Amino acid sequence: MRSLSFSVILLFALMHLLGFFKAYELMRINEFSMAVSKPWGLMWLLCSVLLFVTAVLYHNRNSRWLSVGILTVMVSQTLIFSFWADAMYGTIINAMLIEMICAETTGKVFLGFNQSKEQE
Repeated sequence: MRSLSFSVILLFALMHLLGFFKAYELMRINEFSMAVSKPWGLMWLLCSVLLFVTAVLYHNRNSRWLSVGILTVMVSQTLIFSFWADAMYGTIINAMLIEMICAETTGKVFLGFNQSKEQE
C-alpha cells in the first residue's frame, strides 16, 4: 500500500509540472483552458518539488513527511482553486493526502498512548 501511495504522490507531482511547462511554454498543452502566468508557473514548480519531497519522505518513513505534506496540500489546493476549471480533480488527490496524514498522525497518537500505558 505504501508503494501505491508513493506512486500516486509522484504522479501528482508530475501533473503539477504541467502548470510550469504551460507558463514557460516548454510544452504545448492544449488541455488547459486557462492561461498560466510565469509567477503562477513558478508556484506550480514549487508545489511539484514539495510533492516530490513529500513522496520521498513518506516512502522512507521519515516523520517529517507529515509537516511537508500539510504545507504541500495547502499550496496545491491554493493552485487548484486559482485554476479550478483545469485542476479541480486534484482536490481528490489532496483529500487522499490529508487522509494519509490524519491516519499517520492518529496512529502515532494511539501508539504513544499505548507506549506510555505500558511504561506505568
